[in-house]
Amino acid sequence: MIKRTDSTGDWYVWDSARGIVSGNDPRLSLNNTAAEVTTDDSIDPDNSGFIVNQVSATNINVSSATYIYLGMFLLSVQQKNLRVFIAVYYKLSVKVE
Repeated sequence: MIKRTDSTGDWYVWDSARGIVSGNDPRLSLNNTAAEVTTDDSIDPDNSGFIVNQVSATNINVSSATYIYLGMFLLSVQQKNLRVFIAVYYKLSVKVE
């Protein structure tokens, strides 16, 4: 989830269920009732997580802008008849230079 904090803008969400690939990535905007957008390539997967590569469609890579993002993953551990799910999240505010 990415949100620009120094200006107005949507709360953009991408997830692995819809797919994050090199190419168009389906996304939702949490603050409105618009349909899922499937026609832009805002982020791409990377070995360390993801790369933001879009400016115009979502305004999430604007020079000198400040953003907050939340990234989560689910770790599943199974031992014998017990399955444990651990949710971990990261929260970071960044400024694009």
